[in-house]
Amino acid sequence: MSHELRTPLSSIIAFTDIWEKSHAGDDSAERRLVEEIKQNSTTLLNMVNNTIDAAKLEAGSLRVQCSDVDLVDVVEVVFSVAEPLAIKEGIRLTRTVDPEIPFLRTDAEAVRKIAMNLVSNALKYTGPGGAVDVEAYSAANSQAAVLRVSDTGCGIRREDFETIFQKFDRPSRGDEPPAGGSGLGLYLVKSLTEKLGGTVSVESEVGKGSVFTVLLPRSR
Repeated sequence: MSHELRTPLSSIIAFTDIWEKSHAGDDSAERRLVEEIKQNSTTLLNMVNNTIDAAKLEAGSLRVQCSDVDLVDVVEVVFSVAEPLAIKEGIRLTRTVDPEIPFLRTDAEAVRKIAMNLVSNALKYTGPGGAVDVEAYSAANSQAAVLRVSDTGCGIRREDFETIFQKFDRPSRGDEPPAGGSGLGLYLVKSLTEKLGGTVSVESEVGKGSVFTVLLPRSR
């Protein structure tokens, strides 16, 4: 299923990349349509990846593969994907990363997925003119790293703090209806963080925004 679902979507995205490179400087309506195809294909691919990862977690087949992980690099990779969407939506996306943050001995792909899901979720619930900030720094005891994603979106009701980490849960934020998506992003954030020996917490106020904080140990 992983191969059958991912390969066609990856091909579509690759073809749009080829088209964009061969039409550099083109600002026609055709180019904007191709950009829409690419963006929607990427969104669908992320949903497919989340669904497959959730199935692996349920089956107990998601294996942790430890290596030296630089959070500076992880944040840069996430930004390269998220920044174009933020610009298109009129959202200010910033990052504050301590360059001296120590390497982690953990699973690089799991950390990337945690960061990507948090940033994607923040952008989804933040309207034009809002802001999303990503921070990475050492914890006070230097035995863990902190990844913090804050937004100025519509916020989360306190009674939903626990349920937002459940599978397929897409609660309304403030007075807004549930956003689109698979409802697996925050479930994966919590599950992957705990698999790496860390914790995740949320602070939020309706109408003012939310802050998600992930604490990851130096070594799993």
